Amino acid sequence: MNLKAIIAAIGATSMLAISAGGAHAQQKPVVWKFGHVFSVPKTLFDDVAMKEYPERISKASKGLVKIEVVQGIVNPNNMFEALGDGRIQMGSVVPAAVSATHPRWHVLGLPGVLDKDADYPQVARDVVWPHADAEMKRRWRGTIVNMGVFSGTLLFSPANVGPVDRIEKFKGLKYRSHSVEVSKLIETMGGAPVGLPFPELYSSIERRVVDAYSSATSAVLGSGLFEVTKYAEDWPAGHGLWFYVVSEDALKLLPPDTRKAVMDEFALIQRDLSQRQLAETTKSIEDLKAKGMQFIVVPEAEKQKARDLARKIVWTTWLERTGPEGRALLINVLKTQGKAL
Repeated sequence: MNLKAIIAAIGATSMLAISAGGAHAQQKPVVWKFGHVFSVPKTLFDDVAMKEYPERISKASKGLVKIEVVQGIVNPNNMFEALGDGRIQMGSVVPAAVSATHPRWHVLGLPGVLDKDADYPQVARDVVWPHADAEMKRRWRGTIVNMGVFSGTLLFSPANVGPVDRIEKFKGLKYRSHSVEVSKLIETMGGAPVGLPFPELYSSIERRVVDAYSSATSAVLGSGLFEVTKYAEDWPAGHGLWFYVVSEDALKLLPPDTRKAVMDEFALIQRDLSQRQLAETTKSIEDLKAKGMQFIVVPEAEKQKARDLARKIVWTTWLERTGPEGRALLINVLKTQGKAL
């Protein structure tokens, strides 16, 4: 081999080494901090974020993306800014928890908007998700990748209070509710809403700081609230969605093939998430019944009075707070179900 050939071979080898080094540097694992705003034990809301994401996204990205779930660094309201300024790369959005500041996203939480749990997947997917995602992208450079719901949302009362199966029985009762809208309905029916973090609810029921509460059946089961609760009453209490979002800035830093694999995995998780959610609710009701909880069917006439009050008071207040965009969103939600405002 002549001198020129030797030099060329050395040069080619060097370029390969540099290229390999660059590829190696590019493939260095990245850590995405997931700001999980709060925990609802033993539910899909927690399981997807805390168990499935770290395992499945790591596998889909071939180890390039590591999801680190952290709690306590963001609360429901400042999660948006934390995502936008890069302090976290993923986060959970619970519209019921931020309905005071972002009421439009909680449109399905308006009591009486949906007739039953099984109605939520299509309406949420076709109407609410695109609306929330567009705002998420525009304001905080985030994209929604998964969505679920706290289905089986009812009103609950302990043995010394319930069953609360007539509107007249709400008078004077102190209720911890999960959203501004449900609080407004309870107040309209004569109850007294009480602001209280969910983790403090168990001890507050025991100490009679509150008389009753609203929640989802899976959360009541997972948190152990069934131990201090006797009755579940099927008053209209809305449907609380939850979203998981990813920073678009974090996605852009991934190699294209890895980014596609990660997004495909999120889509795969979503494919049967609604069915899993409804199945979880069905099982939680069965388990709660087995533990002695009584599920009370409120007389239809009483529920209709509550729906009428919700439309007259709660919906009107919500429309005033959300303006033309809220009105258009609510009309679309109702239209999907063959209803009108």
